[in-house]
Amino acid sequence: MPPEFELLHRSKDGDGAAFQSPDGALLAVWGTDVAESDFLPQVKKQISQDEKEGWKFIYRRLTREWASYSGIKDDQIRYVRGITVAAIAPPCS
Repeated sequence: MPPEFELLHRSKDGDGAAFQSPDGALLAVWGTDVAESDFLPQVKKQISQDEKEGWKFIYRRLTREWASYSGIKDDQIRYVRGITVAAIAPPCS
């Protein structure tokens, strides 16, 4: 967490938290269980849902192991970065 951000909310199950800066910027971080084969379809589903809510995505890079996309809606900016645990976990010996 950047030092100027304060904890705004922590999820009850411990899988996420939201932080806010003094100027009102919001940072949300969370994790979720998604089967590796379902990662990309889940990301595409979320993008589609967000677009229906008015988000205009100006950047997207999607792979089977990670995804990044960003967009705007009114005066808000959204940047999303998702990565599979399999993509960052060290190989098993």
